Formats: sequence, C-alpha cells, structure tokens
Amino acid sequence: MKKLIQKLNKNAIIRNAILALCIFIIFMFTLSTLLNVITRHNEYINVPLLEGLSLTEARALATSHSLILEVNDSVHVKGVAGGTIIDQNPQANRGVKAGRHIFLTVNSYNKTMVRVPYVTGYSLRQAKNNLQIAGLGISKLIYKDDIATNNVLEQQYKDSIITKGSNIMAEFGSEVVLVVGKSQNSSHCVIPNVIGLTLAEAKSRLWEVGLNIGGTDFGSDVSNQFINRAKVFAQQPSVGTTQKLGAEVSLQLTMDEEKIKLGREEVQNQLDAIIKKKQESATQSDDLPKNDNKIENI
Repeated sequence: MKKLIQKLNKNAIIRNAILALCIFIIFMFTLSTLLNVITRHNEYINVPLLEGLSLTEARALATSHSLILEVNDSVHVKGVAGGTIIDQNPQANRGVKAGRHIFLTVNSYNKTMVRVPYVTGYSLRQAKNNLQIAGLGISKLIYKDDIATNNVLEQQYKDSIITKGSNIMAEFGSEVVLVVGKSQNSSHCVIPNVIGLTLAEAKSRLWEVGLNIGGTDFGSDVSNQFINRAKVFAQQPSVGTTQKLGAEVSLQLTMDEEKIKLGREEVQNQLDAIIKKKQESATQSDDLPKNDNKIENI
C-alpha cells in the first residue's frame, strides 16, 4: 500500500486528479449542509385553520407561524359576516416551509348584483346553465301541460315575470322560478344519485332532470362558513325510483366522510336490489308459456 501511495504521489496527473476529487467532495458536502440550513430542510410548519376567522385574526395567527397571507378571491355567502375567510389554500394541517404564501377566499362586505338572464324558450338544461353562469339558481320548477317536455315557458323573479327586454338585477346567489312544459307522454323521471355531492352540485343535477329541492338538513358538524363543503349522505325519495316531474327530493348533508361512505354503500345496495328485481322479472317473463293464438274479445 505504501509503494502504491509513493507511485501515485510521483505521478503528477493522478495526484492532481485525486486532489481535485477530494476538493469537489468537500465542496459538495459543504454546499449541501449550507442549503439544508438555509432552506430548513425537513423543517415543516403545520398550516393553521384560518377558515371562519376574520382577516385580522388570521393575520395574527399566520404571523405567529411565519406564514404570509394573500387574498386572491372574494365571494358573498349569506349569513356569514363580511371579511370572514371562506377557503384557504393550502388547507389546514398541511406541512409547509416557513414564509409560504397562504391564499385566501374571503366573504365580501358588499352584495354582488347580477342581471337576470332571459331563458324563456330555452331547454331546461340550457336555462339552468345560463342561470348558473350568471351566479343564480332555481327556486322552483313549475310544470304545465305542453307539447314539449322541459321547455321553459316562463321565468319569474320575486313575483315579476322576466321578459326579453327586462333589465332586472338580482343579488348573486338568488333563485328564480321556472315554468316548464310537460307532455303527456313524458311526465316522469328517475331519481338520480347525488350522494357525495355538495349542495350546489346536487341542486344542479336534480334541476337538470326536472326535480325540485325539498328540505335540506345540515348536520350539527356543518357551520355557515363551511356550508359549501358539506356533502349529501342521504336523499329521499330513494335513488332509482320513478317520480313525477317537479317532485321534491330532500337532502341530508354532512362534513363526516364516514357518513358519506355509508351513504354511498346504502345507495349501491339499493341499486343492486333494483337490478336484481329487474333480472328476476325478466327471467319470469321468459319462463311463461308462449301462446301464438290470438285472444278474441268476448
């Protein structure tokens, strides 16, 4: 080993190469150590829950956690005080580095007013989409006999009929009444599955097939500021049953993921039972004796 070292030491090229490699290793180790210190490697801060707080309260809490707040959007939620934080990104309990920006959605102080769009003559789906784009919803679907099903015959807002030339303004989030056509041959619909959807998503799905929203029961775990995050875990009438157009569907909502999971399982069992019943009915129909003779009226 001593002879090998002496031999390598006599060779200037090899000696310099080994020296350069050693210097490079020392440099990389030093650089890595400095970067870990500067960037606080593996040092994370749990993002605090800011939703439901005022901006003043949130800023004080963020400062104590070495975080920076940035308001990037505002909405108007009824029943929630102006300036209250509605949403945050990243969400609470996420691990982030010190100095991270937390983006907030805040409830606005002023009511936003929008023009009610004219949707008479549109299909129900088109009318619903146009209203939602404007930030409005449907308070009730009223069905009347007509040659075409789900064609909007009339729209009303606060007992006023909206005409093509109307320039009626409504508070963002308000709802309008739609009078919709219903033919004799198409007066029923099947209850869709809205388990796991938010209230806004469930409403949109039910309106689309011609159903009204009945009672909405929020669990004790749902507060006003989180109402937009609550999801449906039970609905009545049951999924897959047939109802008249304009019938009401009642919803129960929660923030509890376990309840939502159980709700999905229950609905799946209901659907499986419906499919099984149809299969049994089809089998029984196939087993009936065939009679090609015509039955004469007596």
